[in-house]
Amino acid sequence: NISEINEQARPFANEIANYFDAFSSQLTEYANNNSTKSLFQSGTDEQLIQEAENVSAQFTSALKVRLLKPGQYQADTVSNPPLSFGSIAMLNTVERSTGPVAAEALLFGADNQHIVLVERVKDQGDQLIGIVHLSLSVSIFQQALDSLILENGYLEIQQLSMGAPLVLGSTGDR
Repeated sequence: NISEINEQARPFANEIANYFDAFSSQLTEYANNNSTKSLFQSGTDEQLIQEAENVSAQFTSALKVRLLKPGQYQADTVSNPPLSFGSIAMLNTVERSTGPVAAEALLFGADNQHIVLVERVKDQGDQLIGIVHLSLSVSIFQQALDSLILENGYLEIQQLSMGAPLVLGSTGDR
């Protein structure tokens, strides 16, 4: 019965969501920090790059932090992880909407696979002045799954896409 399966799966889904919410909360806290806002308002591009390198250590499993000004970014396929077209689409969504932008796994299965979270930086007048782009290691999927106590069964983390869902991690007996 599907409703029974959903009922059994819900606590696991909640635990995994809580695991990822911690990253999102930390990113939101950083983006709302007055020093971050001040840096976007009066800092140079070099200062933004230096701060991004410095703050990266504050985020567990961070591969790269980028501090980007609205409309002042372009794809960068040379850096690792790259600022891919998937990231550009997320950044465009940040600029064009006001709601939350879901985290995404990008380039999954490739050497430079990563998870991207983005957060708006707004000034006192609620105007967008910057975007924090956080690339995380995909190893956090397995870390989240490993934190669960699954006695019987099989569990997957999936990302929905145009085709079949992308399995980002799994645990248990299939």
